Amino acid sequence: MSATPVPRTPTAGRTAGVSADPRSPPRPPRNPPSSPLSSAPSIILPPSSPLSSLPANPCPNQADNAGNSTEHCSSDSHDEDWYDEGSSRAPLSRRRKLDIMVKALRRTNWTFQEFILAWVGVDGNQDIRLRHKRYFKQKQRRRVLQEAMRTVVSYGICKEMRDVEMCEKELNKLIKKGPFSRFSYSIDIESLDYTEAIKTMKEVAPTWSALLQTVMRNRRIEHQSSYPSTNMDPVETRMFTVTSIVCFSRAKQTSNILPSCLDLYLLGSGVSRRVIETLAGLGLCHTYHYANGLMDRLSKHAAVG
Repeated sequence: MSATPVPRTPTAGRTAGVSADPRSPPRPPRNPPSSPLSSAPSIILPPSSPLSSLPANPCPNQADNAGNSTEHCSSDSHDEDWYDEGSSRAPLSRRRKLDIMVKALRRTNWTFQEFILAWVGVDGNQDIRLRHKRYFKQKQRRRVLQEAMRTVVSYGICKEMRDVEMCEKELNKLIKKGPFSRFSYSIDIESLDYTEAIKTMKEVAPTWSALLQTVMRNRRIEHQSSYPSTNMDPVETRMFTVTSIVCFSRAKQTSNILPSCLDLYLLGSGVSRRVIETLAGLGLCHTYHYANGLMDRLSKHAAVG
């Protein structure tokens, strides 16, 4: 008598997670129970740990790039940096840092050029001290700026202008400024303000002023404290004279204050024609003929006034 075969139930084998065929290996369940050995251990950081303040998203621009699928986050990008603000650390992009600096300049009512001039101290004020170890003194700030400019030039971003071209550009601007501009009948040589003229030179033509101050300085400048001090530095007076001669040579009609004042002073002092012509040849004043014409025009202007 043969045994009656038992019908197979496919669903029963799949429900139990074991194959109905005893010859086939058992199948693992679809949703295995969680086990400490089957999943990665989770590390819980205490609130005082410095790693607990790091953002969960390592890409600071992910939120900004959500609508732009062509931009990606790079872990070695130079546009990202960490910025300490109190007890938290937040990433700031290079664009964000530039925005902060531009807003700071706007709040202080400064242009970028004014900031650089104050940074290096073109007005000669060396008593400014900043609350920073690296930028504390003026000498340190100038050295940092020089290093930065060398780096910029090495990248080829901007070509370094030669000193001659820089001086020429500055002199063209200086010609339009007060003590180096066109002569007026209300000006005489005794009313010239040399202090204001030197200040204008240092503001408008800093490269030219630094060059003159360096080459015209006495070699024994270290012993200057042993000499009696005067109200006006003789070097600065000579700087004004040399600059006036240069400006007059570049623009005889629009930069002639000092030569015209010398014309009137020499004629009023009874200096001979030969002396005036000699000084005119040196570039200090106009010729004798022009000086006489200037004296006549000044007399007519005084009579009308």
